[in-house]
Amino acid sequence: MIKFSFLLPTRGRPALLKRFFESVLATAEAPEALEVVLGIDDDQESLAVEEPRLTIRRCVVPKGSTLGFIYNECFKLSRGRIVCLMNDDVIVRTKNWDRVVYDLYERFDDEVALVHTNDLLFGDKLCTFPIRSRRACEAIGVTPADYRRYRIDDHVYDTYNILAHLGHKRIFYLPEVVFEHDNFAHEAHGEGEIFKSGDGKFYIPDQGIIGKDALLYDELLETRKSDALALCRLIDLNEAGKREQEYRRRLALVVDSRSYRQSDFSIVLPGAGMETPGSIEEALPSDAPELIEGYRDFNIVRYGNRFHCLDKSIGQIDLPTEDEHRLNGFASERRYVCAATLHEAKYLIDRVLDSSEEDMRDAGEIAHPTTEIEGARTEIAALTQTTTRQESEIRGLKATLDEERVKQREAVAGLVERLKAVKAKLKQDEARLMLEREAKAEAEFMASALINELERAKKRLDALEMDGRASQTALAARTQELYEDKLLMAALTAALKNNQGGA
Repeated sequence: MIKFSFLLPTRGRPALLKRFFESVLATAEAPEALEVVLGIDDDQESLAVEEPRLTIRRCVVPKGSTLGFIYNECFKLSRGRIVCLMNDDVIVRTKNWDRVVYDLYERFDDEVALVHTNDLLFGDKLCTFPIRSRRACEAIGVTPADYRRYRIDDHVYDTYNILAHLGHKRIFYLPEVVFEHDNFAHEAHGEGEIFKSGDGKFYIPDQGIIGKDALLYDELLETRKSDALALCRLIDLNEAGKREQEYRRRLALVVDSRSYRQSDFSIVLPGAGMETPGSIEEALPSDAPELIEGYRDFNIVRYGNRFHCLDKSIGQIDLPTEDEHRLNGFASERRYVCAATLHEAKYLIDRVLDSSEEDMRDAGEIAHPTTEIEGARTEIAALTQTTTRQESEIRGLKATLDEERVKQREAVAGLVERLKAVKAKLKQDEARLMLEREAKAEAEFMASALINELERAKKRLDALEMDGRASQTALAARTQELYEDKLLMAALTAALKNNQGGA
């Protein structure tokens, strides 16, 4: 089961990406419970990076997307209960860092906490790679998508500082857990926003981009205040749920109309003629033990709705955690009594010191255990076990629902990927069809041109044939003329010979 997700945008730095993978594998206690969700555009080098020992997911985003947009898209594809915004130029240095993070989140049922590791650059000044729960991110979002590159960590850090201002301190800096940020220079030149660490490292951001992100950060103050308030509601809702569970457990003990009642359910406000507190608040419940005064050999301590009178020989005790059996033992020794009012407390102290133990027991004024109390304790223990079992079942159901939700999210992600693949194939088919259409049109044009050329060639050939026939006729006539000239020449030659023979 995936517990932890790194959300990691990357482009053009496959060597750094592989180094990050190696550092995670070398330090994590349970790398099989981790996943890395890569935010990649059309960078083929990054798309080709593999690491079979880790769960790798690829979130393909449009080229030129803002860093805030990429983190949000990666979160949609992630499955971990805990998520961390990460860079590819980080080296994880601390062994078993994942166990430290898991143990910290186990302290909070509401899962509202910001874990801040040491990047060896900003240190405790800024939570550079914020670690948060999925539940908190779903409540307020991962980060505003308009942040181009910077101020995302500042935005998250400020939100949880506002939460602390509202009364919930949930930022936890872990100086011994090192996520080294390998992005610094040893010297800096020029002006602008440049950070220098205590050991002489310089962090030099792109001044043009950070200027725009800084303006956006200032504009989003009200958003961070609203987000902090939403986290407060998440915490309060969880506390209300826990209180309701306790209410239901106590209601299960009410089986009739009287057995559950106790004498201190009513807050006694003394009337005229009696020793009264300085104000009504003195008789109201106290959340923490408060020493009211020393009276004779007793200390009178107000706690809850009662005034507890302790013999000074007992020394200092912690009433909220004190064992009732021990208090009952002090009561049996006449060193402890409990009353609803200060006046009654002093009266009981006087009776303890001035009367016999037998009189006190007859009056029923010394606290002592009863079988009813022990029976109630047994019943409470049984109900507690039942409640614990039910809570375990609920946790199991919640885990099942979480797994089902993860499966559904994976199915949706798979469908999205398939849809993207179908769209890509459609685009390829459209491009191929366009090429085929262009090729067909060109072929038709070439064929038409060839036909025209053939027709012109045929006309030229016909003209040549006609010229040839005319030439043949002229040649035949000329040949006939030459033949006739030859006959004439032969006749003239014969006549000439005859003339010469007669002479």
